[in-house]
Amino acid sequence: MIYFLYDSDGQKWYFEADDEGVVYRQMLLEEGKASRISNVKKDEFFLAEHKLALDDPELGPIPKATFEAIWDELIKEQLPDWLETKRTFPRGTKVIGYLEVFYPHGVIVSIPDTKALGLAGYDECAAHAGHRSIHKGLLVEATVSGYDEVHFWLLLEEPRVWGFREEYSMSDQSAASKELTLVYKTLHRSFPYQDSARLKEDFAEAFAQLKEGWFDGEFSEYCSLIAGTVSYVMHNSIAEIPERQRALLQKSFFERYPAYAFIQPRLSDYPTISANLEDHERARGMLLSLIHDIDGGT
Repeated sequence: MIYFLYDSDGQKWYFEADDEGVVYRQMLLEEGKASRISNVKKDEFFLAEHKLALDDPELGPIPKATFEAIWDELIKEQLPDWLETKRTFPRGTKVIGYLEVFYPHGVIVSIPDTKALGLAGYDECAAHAGHRSIHKGLLVEATVSGYDEVHFWLLLEEPRVWGFREEYSMSDQSAASKELTLVYKTLHRSFPYQDSARLKEDFAEAFAQLKEGWFDGEFSEYCSLIAGTVSYVMHNSIAEIPERQRALLQKSFFERYPAYAFIQPRLSDYPTISANLEDHERARGMLLSLIHDIDGGT
């Protein structure tokens, strides 16, 4: 990597780039204004989209140590949030977030209701997308495999990309199909991490009898089953819904996972979990009704 300083009109721009000029890290210091750094989103993401002209005489080479010292100074205010992120998302945790931006490093995913960002491989996302192309706003489900301690990002593996083609015509869909299309995005509020943590604290004894991390994984699996089935409807491919998927739809969350029955009486105490389940249960009921009608009531 090569390191540069561009100093102009009181603005100091610091760049880390490869030997082709592709920028991987970037900082901006300006007197009297808040500093900016490329590992986080403040209003928008902050990284040069175009290659640097390495022969530009206004780009002054600087030592790597100089760049790293400034980076460490700027990033240290993020440290408390980063430590909390690592506590919230241990390795092996299933996460659901939104594709935000493409960086040279890969795909940047935001985890709603948190300050966390994740990094997934572009090729892996594209291979498991089920779409001809991937773009900002698609839902990404993945597993935390580790931590990028330089950028304070979660490292994500086995990503699955969900979404729909906005150009798809709904002219031949029934009213139920159209309604499912409208509620599709509401199914992706994100995993209720904070309520899940409170739930495990409040029912520590009951959760101690279960395998660690299973609730998060099974809740995410249940929500993904319903969202994934809705995507078949949106692409007018109801007949292609696998039989096993249809069978799983027959059961509610607590019917499918009776081990969590102790949660049900106090579900209203955990509003984000409750809201997620309510939305997915409503969509499940609509799906079952629609499938029943299309199958001719059989």
